[in-house]
Amino acid sequence: MLFSMTTATVLESLDLLDPRFRTNSPTVRAAAERHWYAPTALGPAVLRYADCGALLRDRRFRQAGMDHLTAQGISDGPMADMWRGFVLNVEGADHARLRGLVNTAFGSGVVHRLRPRMRSLVHDLVDTFAPQGECEFMGAFADYYPPRVMFDLLGIPDTDQERLLAWGKDLALVITYSVAEYRERIEAALVGRLRTHRPAVRRAAPPPR
Repeated sequence: MLFSMTTATVLESLDLLDPRFRTNSPTVRAAAERHWYAPTALGPAVLRYADCGALLRDRRFRQAGMDHLTAQGISDGPMADMWRGFVLNVEGADHARLRGLVNTAFGSGVVHRLRPRMRSLVHDLVDTFAPQGECEFMGAFADYYPPRVMFDLLGIPDTDQERLLAWGKDLALVITYSVAEYRERIEAALVGRLRTHRPAVRRAAPPPR
């Protein structure tokens, strides 16, 4: 969790933008032993579980999600509209309403019914690289398994999955700190997804005669 504050305490800073940065690294663990937060280029980073929990429950703080884009000079356009509507960036009653809608769709019962399909997907992906005895895990497995489970959960047809996966990778660039550099690519993926894949409208069955 990041937030703004002032302090006279002198602490060693953490470089969150370093591609080699890891939250579970010895450097971060040592910083957490020294203090409950550490300064970063993005603001203080809270390092201890109890403190994170306390801040999340404190209503004096707000969700700073939209600041992620405005700090990079983006406050309008399709990408800003998309980001503004993310459930994690919505506050108050609207957040509760949206969360209530998705909680049912991602409930444990729904996930449990998908477990046989999840195992099948794992075996299918592993079979593609098992003969070589090794793989680059992210490119061969992790980039594909979670999206394919999500596609099944949402009922996305097989014929649309590869295209949506490619768009999803471009859309994921919105959480980077190079959004301005990738803006055209992100918005092209967003517009393409909205134009070619809209949720199906489920109509109620007519009453029996």
